[in-house]
Amino acid sequence: SGTGAETTDLRTRGRLVVYADDFIPAAVNRATTNVAGYINSALLEVESRGGGAVVLGPGRHAISATVRIPDGCELVGQGRATTELFLLAGSNVNLIQKKVGDSGTRAAVRRLALNGNDANNTSGGLFWEGPSVDRGPSLVMQELLINYCGPATGSGTNGAVVLEGGQWGEMVDCDITFNQNAIGLWHKGSDWQITRLYLGPNGATLNAQNMVVQAGAGNLFSHCYFGGNGGLEQVLLFGAQRNVFTSCLNDNAWQDGYRFADFGGIASSYNVFNGGFISHSGGRTDNTYAGVSLEGAATGNTFTGVNWIGAGHTSSLNNQAYAIAETGTAGNNQVIGGWTDGLHQTAFKNLRAAGNSAIRSVHGFNPQGVTTITPGASPYTYTNQDHVPELVYIRAGTVSDVSKNSITLATTTGTQVWLEPGEAVVVTYSSVPTMLKDRK
Repeated sequence: SGTGAETTDLRTRGRLVVYADDFIPAAVNRATTNVAGYINSALLEVESRGGGAVVLGPGRHAISATVRIPDGCELVGQGRATTELFLLAGSNVNLIQKKVGDSGTRAAVRRLALNGNDANNTSGGLFWEGPSVDRGPSLVMQELLINYCGPATGSGTNGAVVLEGGQWGEMVDCDITFNQNAIGLWHKGSDWQITRLYLGPNGATLNAQNMVVQAGAGNLFSHCYFGGNGGLEQVLLFGAQRNVFTSCLNDNAWQDGYRFADFGGIASSYNVFNGGFISHSGGRTDNTYAGVSLEGAATGNTFTGVNWIGAGHTSSLNNQAYAIAETGTAGNNQVIGGWTDGLHQTAFKNLRAAGNSAIRSVHGFNPQGVTTITPGASPYTYTNQDHVPELVYIRAGTVSDVSKNSITLATTTGTQVWLEPGEAVVVTYSSVPTMLKDRK
């Protein structure tokens, strides 16, 4: 062992770089013998000198204890196809965690593979307790392959990767796959930027999700793939609010593609989905699940330019009942633009009549058609609960007042009234008029 060779490098912005392999005695076979202590010694050396990077050389580095990264330090491999941290059989510990007593700020893990050896371990993953807002940015995860991990210990959840709170972290170009005994990612942080995440399949043994976003807010998910999970919904938004998903693909979920549920009295609301695909959900049970299932009090969620594939299909690969559905008290959600394959028009939506959610300009979903409204007793109130804008025609009969929003629009028959979803028209008459609606 030794103090480790050092250099500076533009990739670490001139910070100290130490090579962990210089801390490992030559007689130690790092591929089969626990070298976590040597790696941790290198990290402590870097910490004592103001922070910097500890570099792992190519090949497998076996561990049976947790590698703990101090604040301001990075653990860097030679590439995720080249450098691997491998959990020895029977270890049942997390592969990576923050240093005990540190806040979990300004740390990074880059360019390596984490192999939890889940055939021989009941637990083992990455568990990171992030800082509060006033303590600085959290963890950076870059170019990682995280696979064959059991659930991370000490978290109370069963994710192979658990981000236990914290703000302003980053995850870029990471694959979290084949963690059969664990959910892929359990994310409880806020204001993270997650880009080009490949997630799945995970959780096959547990019948679990690929990702859970629990009470997280302000996270940005961009160009991510969620696919082929092991038995439940693909992504669970669990009391999650104000998150943005841009150009993401949610594909081949066994149940719902995205499920929105309440957590601790907090509804999953005000999330935004821009572009991307939601396709082929409901692979396990015939005609039960949806591409998007809005449950509890989910409200204010917006889907703009999303492409929906497979609504109403009944095949061995896809038994999706609806593209989008609401239960509970969910409402005031919007679908704007985008495209659907259009094979099953009546199965595109199952939205609550009283929820006032709206669908606008989805290519392939054609709500147009004139149908009759049967007026009740005067004054008769008709409310648009069709989730699309519509034009109401009032003809014949003897009409004395047509009002919208308590404002009189006409005092005779032969009137047309435009209604957005949730809006109502009140018709006062002495002789029943003919009423029609043209759904747009």
